[in-house]
Amino acid sequence: MVSELQFIAAEQRFAEFMILFHESPPTAPVIRMQSLELDFFSPGHIPQPNPEAMSQSVPGMNQDCACAMPLFSSRTAWSCPDGDQASCASPAFSTVSHLIIHHSAGSNTSANWAATVLSIWNYHVNINGWCDIGYNWLIDPLGNVYQGRGGGNNVVGAHFCGQNSGTMGICMLGNYESASPGEAALRSLARLLAWKACDAEVSPSDTSLQSSSGLMLPVVSGHQHGCNTLCPGTNLWSLLPAIRQESDSLLNLCNMVQGNSPEIQVHPLGVYPNPAGDQLYLVLPAGQMVQDIRVFTPEGQEVMRFRDSFRGTVAIDLSTLLPGLYLLEAAGKGQLFTGKVQVIR
Repeated sequence: MVSELQFIAAEQRFAEFMILFHESPPTAPVIRMQSLELDFFSPGHIPQPNPEAMSQSVPGMNQDCACAMPLFSSRTAWSCPDGDQASCASPAFSTVSHLIIHHSAGSNTSANWAATVLSIWNYHVNINGWCDIGYNWLIDPLGNVYQGRGGGNNVVGAHFCGQNSGTMGICMLGNYESASPGEAALRSLARLLAWKACDAEVSPSDTSLQSSSGLMLPVVSGHQHGCNTLCPGTNLWSLLPAIRQESDSLLNLCNMVQGNSPEIQVHPLGVYPNPAGDQLYLVLPAGQMVQDIRVFTPEGQEVMRFRDSFRGTVAIDLSTLLPGLYLLEAAGKGQLFTGKVQVIR
């Protein structure tokens, strides 16, 4: 028997099961069933991802990597029963050569995506019998990134037909056989791929031997590249060439910035008021000049950019931004000033 995760509305009180035969048998079938196990799991209330509490590092990261890891919700944040500790007693590790993209094939809508991640953990551990969630990372349709399997960087997951060594698995939450992934989710995926390509010193646009399967595979592959499956869905599959190109461009940009500014110094940026309404003031140190000011969402989307020669106190109009948390960068020669601002209305 094969089982799969199903989501049921909280208000539903009854479930009915039916066995369907794909071919009409010549005689009435005889069904002998010794047992049927149903696992009903309620994840309960889990706080929504909070950018202020998100993480940006895991043990074992390549500290020389030029690309920053995207902000992500830790295992504790999505209420993993084992917290930030690995659920596997003895997690295995390997050198990552391939980045495998999946979809969860579940609902494309959710009132609480963190609860969906916990439900997948429960399904993988208590139904499939695995020691931990199979995916290394998960991304919801809003672009939020979640840490999956515990143990740190390069931990071996369970997502690629038993050929998991040398891979990192990323699950895009939703069904992309019936829908297309949105811009926020794709942006987070490209940033996560660029970071890991940098961390593992591989190129997203290359093809190489995946040693566990013995197959020549794109470094950024879909699940079906190596397994008999429709995953990651027709619509996401068709976007893989563009995803490789975008993550490769991000990786090249990281390396270019690091190469041009090998001794760049990072400083905190003074901002007021904070929280801010329509107007924000950036306070630069006396005598310091910057030429590039950028505003990002916590997921890394650039929403504003100003290029000029700025000194002293710089006024920025935020009236076009939606309420929420934003990250600030002001770059000058050999200097980078960073800060945060909460926009309210």
